[in-house]
Amino acid sequence: MFWHTEWFVWVLTVATTLGYRMSILRKCPKIKQAVGVKEKCRQVSAQKQLKRMSKETTEDK
Repeated sequence: MFWHTEWFVWVLTVATTLGYRMSILRKCPKIKQAVGVKEKCRQVSAQKQLKRMSKETTEDK
């Protein structure tokens, strides 16, 4: 493989990955719901961590 064609392989990889993910999420609502739940859990845990960090900084003052 030549260095000037490697970018094309990366573009194809990203495009096919995104296309597959979009099609599978459209066809299977259970998968869409499961992915949404995981993302929601990450958001909630990040918010809790931020609250905890802000409490620690206010207690230190």
